[in-house]
Order: sequence, then C-alpha cells, then structure tokens
Amino acid sequence: MRYLGDFARFGFAVQALLGILTLQIAPSMVQRRLREGALYVAITLLAGTILFVSLNVLPAIAWWTLRKGQRSARNWALAASLVDIVWSPPVASCTEFGAVALALIGVCGLVGFWARPVVHA
Repeated sequence: MRYLGDFARFGFAVQALLGILTLQIAPSMVQRRLREGALYVAITLLAGTILFVSLNVLPAIAWWTLRKGQRSARNWALAASLVDIVWSPPVASCTEFGAVALALIGVCGLVGFWARPVVHA
C-alpha cells in the first residue's frame, strides 16, 4: 500500500508542475474568445478556473501537505484522488493517455490513503 501512496504523491507533484507550465496557454484561450463576446469570455474564464483548480491546485495542496506531514494530508490526498477519477472521462475525449494517468493516480491515491494514517500522532 505504501508504494501506491508514493505513486499518487508523485502524480500529484506532476499535476502541479503541469499546471504551472500550462498557465501560459490561458491568455491565448481568452484572446480567441474576445471576438465572440463577453459571455464567451466569462464562460471560458469560469471553465478554465474550475479546470485549473481541480486538476492542478488541489493536487498541489495534496502533495504539499503530504510532504510536510500535516494532519490534513490524508483528506487532501483523498479529495485530489476523487477529483482525478471524476475528471478522467471528460479528459478522455481530449487525450486517452491523460485520462488513464488521471484514473491511475486517483485509484492509487484512494487505495494508498484510504486506511493508513499519514501522520503519526
């Protein structure tokens, strides 16, 4: 079980790094929508924010709390794992590899952190 948790923690770190690297794409996405009107810009910003927070910020928080050994680490890891599993089907329409990676990180995180405590009191 320990190795599954370690793999999930590594996956959370990769997701966080990919989020930082993909921030440069956001301005071009908004710029393409400018011609279509304010509603489309607002929808793009809202969707982008939801996607970024759920697939990049949440795993980053999980990784950070696991790294620091905080009491809330298990909860953050379980939340990030569940979100990864939930996002797998929509991501599959864009990239199958990404969907499989998300599902694998999510399942490993659930199995690895469900029963074992991360911090010893």
